[in-house]
Amino acid sequence: MKVFLDEAGNTGCVDEYQDKNWWYRLDNNCIIINDVHFNIHSYYENLKIFTEENIGDKEALIEITNSIMSHLITLAEKVIGLYNEYLNGTKTEETLVKDMEAVIPSIDKYYFEETDLAIPPIELKEWSQCCSNLSATIHDFTLFYNKRYLSTRTTDNRIACMNITVSRYYEDLEALKKTGL
Repeated sequence: MKVFLDEAGNTGCVDEYQDKNWWYRLDNNCIIINDVHFNIHSYYENLKIFTEENIGDKEALIEITNSIMSHLITLAEKVIGLYNEYLNGTKTEETLVKDMEAVIPSIDKYYFEETDLAIPPIELKEWSQCCSNLSATIHDFTLFYNKRYLSTRTTDNRIACMNITVSRYYEDLEALKKTGL
């Protein structure tokens, strides 16, 4: 089994039955060392410099991220509460959509703030990624009971998608908890 990096810089395996000439194509950016194919990206140095110049201060990043996530989690719990009222029959879908109209702008606001944070230092990378995952999942709540997207899904599909997203929300919360920050 041979390991290679494809044009996107990803790794893969070429076994003895695959066409190695296809997978190991060489150009000016490629080299093979010990049967491992490397594709050197011309933009690597620029990306490295950009990353180094945009790493945020650890303490400041923790503080602002915690604030954003606190708001997003509060909003997510509100959405889940509204959704549960709908599932329990104490709220109509129309009322749920109307209630969501009041929550969606705040979710959007904090979600976009989270996506615009500085690059985390390496010791915060896992925690920061968990925060980003949770933030994106919470933002997904805005996609199902929103006037803008209501006509693109059936009632059963909206319920299925929302249930999956609620489950993913709790999984993302657990993953964040496991980071220890």
